[in-house]
Amino acid sequence: MGLLLPFSCCRIRRRRTSLVTRVLGLLLVVVGFTWLTFLVLQARQEGLQLESQPHKLSSVDYDVFRSNENHNIIRSVDIGRSKDSNSNNSAVHRLALTNGRLPKGIDIPVPPIHKENNNAAKKDFTSPSLSSSSKTEKHGDRKQNSSDPSSIPLVHNTAEKQQQTKQETQDHVTLDLLPSQNGPNSLQILRDRLHKANREQVVLNADKYPALASDGIVLIVQVHRREGYLQQLFNSMRNVRGIEKVLLVISHDYYYDDMMKLMQTVDFCRVTQIFYPFSLQAYPDQFPGPSRNDCPRDSTKEQAQAMNCTNANYPDEYGHYREAKITAVKHHWWWKLNMVFDGMRATKDFNGYVVFLEEDHYLSPDFLYMTEKLIALKEEKCTDCDFINLGMYTAVKGVSSLTHRVSVGIWNAGKNNMGFGINRKTWEQIKSCKEHFCTYDDYNWDWSINSMGQSCLQRNLKVLVVKAPRIFHIGNCGVHHRKECNERKDAQKVEQLLQSRRNTLFPESLHLDMGLNPGPSRKKVKPYGGWGDIRDRNLCLSFVDNALRTTL
Repeated sequence: MGLLLPFSCCRIRRRRTSLVTRVLGLLLVVVGFTWLTFLVLQARQEGLQLESQPHKLSSVDYDVFRSNENHNIIRSVDIGRSKDSNSNNSAVHRLALTNGRLPKGIDIPVPPIHKENNNAAKKDFTSPSLSSSSKTEKHGDRKQNSSDPSSIPLVHNTAEKQQQTKQETQDHVTLDLLPSQNGPNSLQILRDRLHKANREQVVLNADKYPALASDGIVLIVQVHRREGYLQQLFNSMRNVRGIEKVLLVISHDYYYDDMMKLMQTVDFCRVTQIFYPFSLQAYPDQFPGPSRNDCPRDSTKEQAQAMNCTNANYPDEYGHYREAKITAVKHHWWWKLNMVFDGMRATKDFNGYVVFLEEDHYLSPDFLYMTEKLIALKEEKCTDCDFINLGMYTAVKGVSSLTHRVSVGIWNAGKNNMGFGINRKTWEQIKSCKEHFCTYDDYNWDWSINSMGQSCLQRNLKVLVVKAPRIFHIGNCGVHHRKECNERKDAQKVEQLLQSRRNTLFPESLHLDMGLNPGPSRKKVKPYGGWGDIRDRNLCLSFVDNALRTTL
């Protein structure tokens, strides 16, 4: 017994331990079953909610968009189908999202998305705003924007998205031209009002300043929507001696409240406005804007033909297809040129000079004084010159000894496309080469003009140019320059330069440097492409002698 007692005690203790374990195990089973039941019920409830919701487009279906009901221009990263779609629509193309950046593609409108999907999509994606400028650089085989909107990272910062939303809202606020409400006929109403404004050609300040002389000077400014820079241009014009004698023509391609209000501040000369009637704003979802069935820019011709997209047979010479925002600039420039010489009553019998400006230019106080001096010198000593030129992109410092000197050279699109002037004689020569201009495979208007001398006219185009500029380029933001915009600061730099030169302005006479011989250069510049679509070529040709046309 003595030997068995310890053993018996041990057995009793082991039996008690086993009972506790069994109770704990039972409790764990009960808790686990209860938790599992809760999860199953929750999952079933979520499944019911998902089944009750309408199908939503996946994030790769519409990566970047703006609602079509506001008539915005949309960059489509992925014009794809929803995952459950079995459609074989050949016009639907898929482009990839690469490294969080927009790949190169085309601007194309997206149909209105149902409201229940709209907010979800806007929460994650925004669309880069579009702008235009003349400075470009080569990219591969053709010249591309030095800051291509397609390479801009998607915006994720809340402040940036709020600013973008504010800009998009501002883009569609108008004063007189745009319909007050968006509706099924709002685009047609806009187009009709633009054509009406172009027919009426209202001249402001006509009661304050004399009519344009037949041999006077017209300043024509092509503007987009950088009203801050246009304000600085107007500020500089107020200080230009003789500005009251000119006719100022503002050629718009975008219409909204702030720009219309700014125009009401012009009180220093006669001013009239014209409106490019076939802009991307007026045609956001059809040619000459982007349309759904346009071929993606980087598709091969074989791919485009398989897609059966509209312009499959018309890539440029580098194999790329049209981009509406790129072709729009050349269309606008050519239209306004035809309009100012042949479509406006104020310049119908005009034999003077038209000087071409842009919204981000800044004029010196002796700009018109030097323009008149150049014209007189051209008529006396350079009768075969086609252009006069008062600007250059690089501000020249410390050139007081050159402010009265001018030279003759071959007109070069990269150097002489700012602040140049032509008369009706030169315009008639350019117009005689309309076929060349409108079919030359280059989306740049200036390089298209440049090529005329090498092909159509069979002679070099000559320019009489000042050695010290009287016009300056101050634009540092936009599609090609994505710096922080500070228009006033940019203008102050030029003002300081002009102040340092104030004693050299208004020279009594000009000196022509005859030692420079432009020579019979025949080296042809390779076109930059972007102008292969037959629709662009036909629209371009249609403006000649018919700038007031109202239909495509």
